[in-house]
Amino acid sequence: MAVIDPGFAGLSTARARGELPANVVTRDFSGTGLEFGTGHGTAVAEIVHDVAPNAQLYLYKISDEVDLENAVAEAIAQGIDVVNHAVGWFNTSYYDGTGVIADIVQPALAAGVLWVNSAGNYARRHYKGVFRDSNANRWTEFAGADETLDLQANAGETIQLYLTWRDWPLTAQDYDLLLVNAQGATMAVSDKTQNGGQEPTESLRFFVPSSGTYRVKVQAFSATAAKELTLFSLFHDLEHAVAQSSIVTPADVHGVFSVAAIRQEAWQAGAPASYSSQGPTNDGRAKPDISGPDNGQTSTFGGFEGTSAAAPHVAG
Repeated sequence: MAVIDPGFAGLSTARARGELPANVVTRDFSGTGLEFGTGHGTAVAEIVHDVAPNAQLYLYKISDEVDLENAVAEAIAQGIDVVNHAVGWFNTSYYDGTGVIADIVQPALAAGVLWVNSAGNYARRHYKGVFRDSNANRWTEFAGADETLDLQANAGETIQLYLTWRDWPLTAQDYDLLLVNAQGATMAVSDKTQNGGQEPTESLRFFVPSSGTYRVKVQAFSATAAKELTLFSLFHDLEHAVAQSSIVTPADVHGVFSVAAIRQEAWQAGAPASYSSQGPTNDGRAKPDISGPDNGQTSTFGGFEGTSAAAPHVAG
């Protein structure tokens, strides 16, 4: 089994504690150091090992699409049976099972690898709706006449937003993404040009200087058609959130086994976690494929919430 993940901090400690076996095979495709950065992959690997203690584990660290492609090739070469990828990729398609990440995953599926992927934790951090502008001022109306999606952020946090619209692969419909504070002052802007030769995407990152309300706005800069918009907030719940179709790539890919989360203490009742991404995909397919428990204990994170914890239970 292979765990393909952005980081394995604490791996040496987990091995020393007996939480992971000494014979794990590791490869750092990112070149940044296997144990530098997040311990996400280590916690994932702990769960896989708990469920499947006799499985030979391969831990592959990645940081971008090229690393992912190299990790997939290595997994195939090593005869890996199951891949766990508790990662979501944004703005690589219209979340319909296509695009560059889907293309990278396809060789593994063709080789008979079972690819298990977290569905995402974006049921409260996702918006989807057709562009509306009843007063012709070029600002998207998200709900009624409301032209903003509010979120609450604390000082020191990062706001990360991803916007795309249904006009792939290339578009001449130009939308812009803005973040303003509660007083309406612009904090960050993503205003790439789309004039026919560019992908329909905008994204922005903002380091929060003071706690409070921040507001997301979308402007039709030179759009002549009302396109369906999809927006994800990586770290913060959104006002007017739309839980449906909040699954991220490659959990949306044909043949990928996508996993939703049910908190382990609610497992018997079976209610999905409120943050667990929901289907269908943006091309209308039923996803996720299965649910797994989360909020169990790991030595790396303690309680480990989210579909990233549910996926390795299923993979194991």
